[in-house]
This record gives sequence, structure tokens and C-alpha cells, in this order.
Amino acid sequence: MKVNNDLIGKQGRLPGFIVPLEFDNLTVTEFILVPTAGACIHTPPPPANQMVVVSFPQGVQFRGLYTPVWVEGTLAQQTNSSNIELSDGATDVTTAYTMEAQSVEVYE
Repeated sequence: MKVNNDLIGKQGRLPGFIVPLEFDNLTVTEFILVPTAGACIHTPPPPANQMVVVSFPQGVQFRGLYTPVWVEGTLAQQTNSSNIELSDGATDVTTAYTMEAQSVEVYE
């Protein structure tokens, strides 16, 4: 898995789609930001270097897997393995990046 070291530690804004990891009702506090709608729902998932585990303690209202968002924060390199629950079972997904989000908003 190749990561882009030029991006590590940089503040930025990334577009993508939410795959929830931690949530309370419809408020998501941790998620995987994926490049395409519905990614990880069907196998295979995107490559690890195309996904970011995002922590957003204040939470964002989940509007669905097909709602694009902007996530702003500082990118870090950290390999994670997350178990995603799907309608037809569960799968492990490996990601290459993490981000402590400062904001998450619907992509318009």
C-alpha cells in the first residue's frame, strides 16, 4: 500500500462518502471516508490508500451512503483495520490514513 507522504500533516479538505463506524442513532462520530458512493458495501473495497478513517467527536447527521460530504482536517498516515457491518454480513476493511475532522458538511 503506497501512501502519499507529501500529504501527511497537511491541513486540507477532502470530498467523499461516509461509511459509518461509530454512531448514536443517526449522528456519526467516526467513519470511513470513501471515494465512491456505496464503497465497502460491495466487495472489493477501494484500495487502502483511497480511504480515510475520520474522527469527528461532535458528530454529523448521517443522510445516507449516497450523500457526498466535504471533510476538513489534518491528514495522518496510520494503517487501520475496521470491521464493517453490511446487510449481507460483515467485512474487514484496511485504510491507510486517518483524520481528526474540524468540519464535515454536505457537498454542494
